[in-house]
Amino acid sequence: SKFIKHDFVLDFPPESLLYRVDLQKLKKVLESLLSNAVKFSPEGGKVRLLCKRLGDGFELSISDEGIGMAPEQVERMFEAFYRGHTSNPAFSGTGLGLAIVKEMVDAHGGKIWVDSQPGQGTSFHVKIPLLDNSEA
Repeated sequence: SKFIKHDFVLDFPPESLLYRVDLQKLKKVLESLLSNAVKFSPEGGKVRLLCKRLGDGFELSISDEGIGMAPEQVERMFEAFYRGHTSNPAFSGTGLGLAIVKEMVDAHGGKIWVDSQPGQGTSFHVKIPLLDNSEA
């Protein structure tokens, strides 16, 4: 079997980030976004995972150097069963992954958004708010 190689770049703050999250849901979010970044990136391309603290929470960003998306694809990206790259059989899927990711982010009171340009890669950003003591 042939393995496709990618460079992974991890960028995390030096201080610890402690948040109350549903670990299984957050793990699924990361798995799905990283899987998409690898799927749509060329061999040898960089996939970057950035985590940074924001005043009221933290932000995860997953960026790739892949094929990117047109604005009309970005608009529909989180719709159930939407598949933006249906013309290429190499990009198979059900069209449910990102809809589920959005539900999981919403369950944390968070936000997810996309920055993308055709031919220039894609960045998914997930912001998860810090729970105050009344919610803990």
